[in-house]
Amino acid sequence: MAVVKPEIKTTEYEMFSRYRETGDIALRDEIVSSYIYIAEILSRKFINRGVEYDDIFQVACMGILYAVERFNPCLLYTSPSPRDGLLSRMPSSA
Repeated sequence: MAVVKPEIKTTEYEMFSRYRETGDIALRDEIVSSYIYIAEILSRKFINRGVEYDDIFQVACMGILYAVERFNPCLLYTSPSPRDGLLSRMPSSA
């Protein structure tokens, strides 16, 4: 079975590569702002569950920021996270 790598737009790949090489904060902010819509979508799903929308949105934005900082375009996946460890401990369905 062949491994299918996710396709990244050339401009996105270049932006992530430049950020990875230079650590330019302005470039990081540009990348984060292009993905902020994801934080808005996810935050709306948790409205009226006992936490203010602004708090949820702030945490979602921080998640986007951390994801951008950890993303390695050469490997096409993010660095290991605590969630990965949790998933590895879950029993398989086999």
